[in-house]
Amino acid sequence: EKFDLLVSDVVLPDLTGPDILTQTREAQPEMRVLFMSAYPGDTIVQRGVIKPSTPFISKPFAPETLGRKIREVLDAE
Repeated sequence: EKFDLLVSDVVLPDLTGPDILTQTREAQPEMRVLFMSAYPGDTIVQRGVIKPSTPFISKPFAPETLGRKIREVLDAE
């Protein structure tokens, strides 16, 4: 199946969110991504886990905030 968006935590028990993205982008290169984490975004970027341009939302967040961020990512060119 085709997915428009991958929403994943950056830090997971067995893989990282970026690892999952790499694996899924092989089959769906046009799929967009939104990563989330309780770690500050600048810390994750500084450690090289995600690129500065990668869509990111910090936990905790309200459902409305998540919805707005998803719409932003899907509407981006």
